Amino acid sequence: MKIIKLILLVIFASLIGYVSLSGGTTPNIHIPSMNSYGINHLDKILHLLAYLIFTCLGALIFHKKRSLNLYYLGLFFYSLALELLQIPMPLRQASFSDLSANILGILTGIILNYLLKKRIMYVYTHQISSRNIKKR
Repeated sequence: MKIIKLILLVIFASLIGYVSLSGGTTPNIHIPSMNSYGINHLDKILHLLAYLIFTCLGALIFHKKRSLNLYYLGLFFYSLALELLQIPMPLRQASFSDLSANILGILTGIILNYLLKKRIMYVYTHQISSRNIKKR
């Protein structure tokens, strides 16, 4: 099961990389403006959601605190690398606000993961406690 999760993670990372860098050197690839959909800051919302999902996928795979923290750090550097790779591309532009939305997505995912784990542990320990009480 872990291998399937890792494959999904690699596919998602590849998709993020492709979307971030596609159309940067090929003028005949048309990428619609995010403003054309009529939603303010849609681009930033999509950045945040993509990295929120990216963070949560990693939390499903990596359970040890050290591995998970390294994964989070790796996500930050992956996001930074994708933004920096856009600098020399003629049809793309690096954006500090995109990077900020990515980081906010990562932080939101970390907080969500923490709260879910805390809630799961609370429910689990109370179920164990109630079973022990019933046995007496």
